[in-house]
Amino acid sequence: HALYHATVWRRSDEDTFGDGIPREADEDVIVQGYLIKAGTVVMANLWAVHMDPDLWEAPEEFRPERFLTKDGSRLIPKPEWLMPFSAGKRMCPAENFANLEVFLYLARLLQKFTVLPEEGRTVDFNYDTEGFCMPRSQNLRFMPR
Repeated sequence: HALYHATVWRRSDEDTFGDGIPREADEDVIVQGYLIKAGTVVMANLWAVHMDPDLWEAPEEFRPERFLTKDGSRLIPKPEWLMPFSAGKRMCPAENFANLEVFLYLARLLQKFTVLPEEGRTVDFNYDTEGFCMPRSQNLRFMPR
């Protein structure tokens, strides 16, 4: 269960679909030395946060274990800078539903099949980014259990 969530967290931080909803500053504010005037439309770059090497060691590498305790048995508390569903009062209201659906789908799939890469190959966890993060095409084998 913990490894599942760690994997979903890791993939969802890379594959953030969009940067959420644009927001308007309701008052002048200074952020890291920059003045943002009231009325300015701003939008978070969540991909940049999720790939920031100051926040994540080797952010470009698929390492779901970064979200597990040292013994690998439990999830660490969700880092505040992990925001695949955005953040704040306008975040996606379906985060829990989406996580539940993915968990149930994968549990059922793995209950019925062993999923393996094409013979003689390994699974490629990297992705291509051309506007959106998309997994690279690869052939998988689904072996009935």
